Amino acid sequence: MLISAIICTYNGQKYIHRTLNSLANQSLDCKDYEIVVVDNHSTDNTPLIVSKFKKENPNLNLHYCLELQKGLSFARNKGIQAAKSSIIVYIDDDAEANNSFLKAHLEAYQDTKVKAAGGKVVPEYSNGQPPIWFSKYLSGVFSLVDFGDTEQFFFSKISCWL
Repeated sequence: MLISAIICTYNGQKYIHRTLNSLANQSLDCKDYEIVVVDNHSTDNTPLIVSKFKKENPNLNLHYCLELQKGLSFARNKGIQAAKSSIIVYIDDDAEANNSFLKAHLEAYQDTKVKAAGGKVVPEYSNGQPPIWFSKYLSGVFSLVDFGDTEQFFFSKISCWL
């Protein structure tokens, strides 16, 4: 397994099928990646949707895990434990990956100096326009990122001590 895509979800029935479908349609060969869905104790139909998607896509390396401890950190840690690859990519349960999402991440990590990678996060509004209350100053709060279409590198000299 070259790369693991982890979806942490809680009551994600509205969008998770779309997210799974976007990961199923990657340019990377499906034998080279896995999808790990970590259900953070949903009370909706999320488990049924994931189970049905898995049955309809038997070629995918799709795994479902249940995390009973509430909280994104617990769900992410469960995903790391379940992942078979040392390269891990998180994707939200309401996100849609483009078809080169996993391949681009895999290529980025071929450079041993790369410690983290990311890409555009473009919002989708129900009527095509942001709500009237939305301000460009809130972009960071909602993790909206768009540095353009060319690769950019960010260097840091930050050190950590334990």
